[in-house]
Amino acid sequence: MDNLGQWVVDQLIAETKIERVIAIYPGRFQPMGRHHAETFKWVQEQFGEENSFIATTNKTELPKSPFSFDEKKQIIESYGITNVVEVKNAYVAKEITEQFDPENTAVVFIVGKKDMDENPRIKIGKKKNGDPTYFQNMTESLQSLDKHGYIVEAPHVALVLDEMGIMSGTSIRKSLGEVNEKKAGKLFEDIFGHKDPEVFGLVMAKLGDLNEFIGDFVVKSDVVTLLKEVSSMSAASAIDDGPRYFYGNQKTYRKKTQDMAQKLGFDVVNYIMGDEQFEVHDTRYPEGPVGTVSYFPVGKAGKEKAGTNQLVDMVGMEAYLKWEAHIKSVAELVGFKLINYLGAAAAIELSVNEPEGLMEMTFKEGGSSGHMLHPYENNDLSFNDLKEIVTLGLSGKLGPLHEKTDGQNLKVTWKDGKLKAARNKTTLQDPMTITEVAKKFDGRGAIKDAFHFAMRDLSKAMKDVPSELKEEIFGNGKRFLNLEIIYPGTENVIHYNRSILQFHNVNEYNEGELVGYLENAETVLFEAITNKKGKVFEIIGPNEIKVKKDEKHIKYFQDKLDEICKKVGSSTIKDYKFNCVKAILNNHEWTHHSHMTQESVDGLARRVAFQDKSFRLNGKTIADKHSLAEAKAFDKNAKKLYKEITKPLESVILEFGTKVLSNATNHIAENTTTTKEILENKVQDTILEITSNHLDMVDKLEVQMERYTDSGDTVNPIEGVVFEYKGHTMKLTGGFAPINQMLGFLKFSK
Repeated sequence: MDNLGQWVVDQLIAETKIERVIAIYPGRFQPMGRHHAETFKWVQEQFGEENSFIATTNKTELPKSPFSFDEKKQIIESYGITNVVEVKNAYVAKEITEQFDPENTAVVFIVGKKDMDENPRIKIGKKKNGDPTYFQNMTESLQSLDKHGYIVEAPHVALVLDEMGIMSGTSIRKSLGEVNEKKAGKLFEDIFGHKDPEVFGLVMAKLGDLNEFIGDFVVKSDVVTLLKEVSSMSAASAIDDGPRYFYGNQKTYRKKTQDMAQKLGFDVVNYIMGDEQFEVHDTRYPEGPVGTVSYFPVGKAGKEKAGTNQLVDMVGMEAYLKWEAHIKSVAELVGFKLINYLGAAAAIELSVNEPEGLMEMTFKEGGSSGHMLHPYENNDLSFNDLKEIVTLGLSGKLGPLHEKTDGQNLKVTWKDGKLKAARNKTTLQDPMTITEVAKKFDGRGAIKDAFHFAMRDLSKAMKDVPSELKEEIFGNGKRFLNLEIIYPGTENVIHYNRSILQFHNVNEYNEGELVGYLENAETVLFEAITNKKGKVFEIIGPNEIKVKKDEKHIKYFQDKLDEICKKVGSSTIKDYKFNCVKAILNNHEWTHHSHMTQESVDGLARRVAFQDKSFRLNGKTIADKHSLAEAKAFDKNAKKLYKEITKPLESVILEFGTKVLSNATNHIAENTTTTKEILENKVQDTILEITSNHLDMVDKLEVQMERYTDSGDTVNPIEGVVFEYKGHTMKLTGGFAPINQMLGFLKFSK
């Protein structure tokens, strides 16, 4: 489009609902070069500075993405550019679009030609069902951003320097990482177009570290030995029988190999396969490659995605027979006949006790997926982020806040005209009927009643929901509603004195694996139910909590955070944890031994601070035997040490959470005074019982009592609140966290 600026003006004065057009320039910007800056200034000319945004993530991954968001923002702002926004996904940029009215604002994404051609996130045209995709080419009549986003190809700004060729993020990192000190200043100015000393220092230090990282990999990796080990491997020691899939076409082959190369710090220069399209293969098993590596559970027992048993969670004889049939076909394929399975049948007994509820914990926190973090656990946050969360929370602006409830979780769907339920990966693929749910919990008293009655009441309520809406939401068993069951007979910690079915989010699964969620579906479903009062349960939607202002305490918490931040000179939570561990290590005499290098100290610090086991404790990483023994002893104490270094930060956030919850209103608990009294009595009874009859638990009790005191020594009639901040779903629980631990000592010791 030759005159895009005029076109935008024409759209705004046309007879449409569109009142504003915003432009988003997404990218990694590792780092932003002058060519990127010139492109964005063109965007500002077309759409206006106030409507133009740069979207980039905080993802760092050596060697291709060394700069954090804050570092990228500093570089970008050195060009005189503002409106730089941290996002979770640059090609969705929800953090930007949600600032505008979705019904009268249109959004345009400015992308380069390479992205237009190769980026799988940009799909323009129609879906398989014939509906238009979200992204569309520019049209004569824009629709609002809740319906479509529009793609504009960025003008090609080609800047060429003798030292690096065509300017790109890759060439900038390479050339500045290798330049000698005398030429660095001139090359930096040619690339960035300015001499900002702070940005120069930041970029050169970061790329110097990156170059050292790559150099260490090349120099210290014994490639010859690795190749010899692989080439000398006997047929009997092979553990795999080939790739799991074929490349179906050149485009997939090139993308996959490029991705693999970049993970190792390389770029693909040439593809030895040529340009001809590949032979088409039958990719279906058994004609095609095997769909899984192990038919048994592998990895850490009981953990979601613990291994590669991708078909279903098979155990015992079922898994063995599946494996036996497969391995026979492999043997026959190469002309062998299996005579003895060498004890493989022992796996039948080993796997029969594999926990069934592999997926059970995934959604107990009520989020879209995964375990929700307290802010102090989120390594992606900076101390400035924590201070902003404090300000928002005590100003009543950290929202919307939804109540985190203390019940039992069940996933429900509508399939084949019936309400069905799931509790693990297997039942996500073959959900249970009401009768099957009752049978599953048979003999478990109130637990059985809670799940059985919940299914019965919800099934009756669902009869009022139109069939087409149930199909749209549940996809005949593809999607599941996260249902929280609050029932007096199965009360955990919080006393609600009500029987409630609370709707959380709706997630989609493929063969038991989470693949996405259906936004706002729980609200639509809740509103469609006309009779929200069943025989036992009342049905409610996500409960939004209101919080009264308490701005007088903002400075109190911010000062505490500043004090923690300054102790080890950290700007982010991740840096704080690393620097704390490193400071402790540097105070040990054995770390200063001639064979304990700084690299080894850093590796051990990462291992303890982030559970990063890629740093191995062996003679190759720590040559000195005495230092290695000390390092192993230090690592064994990692869990205790981690708690010690995070305690100051945890205490501040728990106390802040207590303050927010103390100011909260609109709880689910009917009588908050009674709920508080009951909870206080539970705590006192537990303390008395442990100190009188369970002396072996006293030490653990004292730890949680100290956490409770640090959190503000206050009981609230609510488990916590859930909130969104910069794309992260997090929770504030205040004193509930240590209270829950204390009450659990007796409960789980029985």
